[in-house]
Parts: sequence; structure tokens; C-alpha cells
Amino acid sequence: MSGSRLEARGLRLVRGERELVRDIDVVAEPGRITVLVGPSGCGKTTILKALALLEPIQGGSIELDGRALHTLSEREVRREGLRGHVLAYVFQSHALFDDLLVRDNLLWALDQRQRGDRLSRGEAARRAADAARRAGLPAELLARPVADLSGGERKRVAIARALILDPQVMLYDEPTAGLDPPRARAIDRLLLELRDQGLSSIVATHDLESVVRLADEVLYVHKASPSEPGRVALRGDLCELREHPLGRDFFADSLIRFPPGTHP
Repeated sequence: MSGSRLEARGLRLVRGERELVRDIDVVAEPGRITVLVGPSGCGKTTILKALALLEPIQGGSIELDGRALHTLSEREVRREGLRGHVLAYVFQSHALFDDLLVRDNLLWALDQRQRGDRLSRGEAARRAADAARRAGLPAELLARPVADLSGGERKRVAIARALILDPQVMLYDEPTAGLDPPRARAIDRLLLELRDQGLSSIVATHDLESVVRLADEVLYVHKASPSEPGRVALRGDLCELREHPLGRDFFADSLIRFPPGTHP
């Protein structure tokens, strides 16, 4: 598996008469994790959905390995399987079918993306088992209903469902939300393993410990006022984030231990 370079420049998104974000530049590169941080409502999820081609943009560009995606029609996006097969979005809410088995959730994703000749049942089952393994799911969980799983297990199923399509870019929306610290750390370790396999990743999160564990680059999205659009106010590594007034405020009163060299 290898990732691709996903690059957005000057993104602008508008909903109705409200401008959500403006002048957003963000890059995902193979073997690296870019983390979007900022207060609630600043536009992190909006940016992530735009990158996954789930939200139309009203300005700027989105390119994958130099190829423009923002100019493609909906028909072209669907025909090429860009959503899911190339750009995988892991929802904060998991977006799983609770009444189905874990295996059937994975196979559903595979079935939705197949074009032309369908995979044999054996090959489909092999891919489901492989995706579950890569997401750290025990094989026996494949035969359990999603409704019976813990929050951490559901997170892994959502990630496995994305991995079954062999994507090039992973886009995670609050991957540790609602988890206790040990399970959050386990999910972060999984994301690092996938990064080390060469995937390109962008993570939107409020989890300060995850920021420290995951970020190769941090983008701080900020709104000057509630009526203003979100913008990237800071771009850099953890050291630069800690030295910036917004970053100091973001980590205020936290007890997080930073790696050596990241303190101002």
C-alpha cells in the first residue's frame, strides 16, 4: 500500500449565505499525518469533508498527485471510485449498520465500490479478514453484531471498512472521540501504524494527547469572530504550536507531556 499526495489550495466553502471557511491550504503526504485543530465550530470537519469530496467547494482547488479533483463531475467521481476507494473518510459517528455483523459491514463497503466483475465470495471474505486484521480487530469479532461492540471496537470497524477498499488517503474525523484514555491511545497507535505503512493521513481532533502523539504537521483553524469564516491561523510542528499565542491558549491548563524540544 502506498499513499498519494492530496493538496488543497485556497479552499472556500459556503453554505447558504454563510461562509464557513476561506483560504484553506492543506497537504497530506505519504507516510505523514497532518492534524487539524481548533475550537468547536471553526470548520475542521467541513474541511475534511471537502477533501473527501463529500462537500462541494466554492473556491480553491483540490489535487491528487497533481490531478485536479475539484473540476470533476459527480459522475466522474463515482465512476472512478474516488470516494472510499481513493479517499477514505472515517466518520466520528462511525456510520455503521448496528444490526449487521461486523463482516457484513465490511462487505457492504466492498459491494458498494465494485465495478465490472464482482469478487468471488472467497476473495471478498479474504479482504474483509485482512482489513479487520490491519485495523486490529480479532477475527472472532467479524461474526458479532456491531450493536454488541464497545466504542473502541466500533472505531476499529469503521477504520477497517475504510481499509477494505485499499485507499490512498485516510481522513479521520475525531477518531478518539468518546473513548477512555487507554482506548484512545490504542486508536492513535493504529493510525501511526497505518502512517508507517505509507498511507497519507489527515486527522481532525480536539484530543490534545492525540495531537502530540500523531502530528507531523499541525494546522490551527481559527475564527476571528462567530460570523467570520474559519482560516488557518497557524501551520507548523508542535514546537511552533506551543510558541504561538493561539497554541499556548489551546493547551492552557493541560497536563500533557510534550516530547523534548517542543517547549517554548
